[in-house]
Amino acid sequence: MKITCRQRDTFPIVGYAIKNGKFDGLYLGREQEGKLLYAGKVEQGFTDAAARDVQARLRPLLQRARALSEKIDKPKARWVKPVLLAEVEYRALTGDGRVRHPSFKGLREDV
Repeated sequence: MKITCRQRDTFPIVGYAIKNGKFDGLYLGREQEGKLLYAGKVEQGFTDAAARDVQARLRPLLQRARALSEKIDKPKARWVKPVLLAEVEYRALTGDGRVRHPSFKGLREDV
């Protein structure tokens, strides 16, 4: 029997993507040694209502520059102030700290 372990964590939202006029996921960050690093993109787990709600909450947080300490090339990105936190379930982290097979579980309101 094979059992897949899933992990959950909270990540600051550093941006979101729009593709062909539609919501295409969240860009996540992670803090390490005082820096905010890119932790990957979560595209799964959003209902239509959740996607609309997340976008509405992120629009007032839009900013021109990315909050990340490193430069990454994400032409679809709309960068935001990293004040909202996303609860994400994932299988593992890559060697450079990015989430593998992530799924959005909701926004964290309690932290």
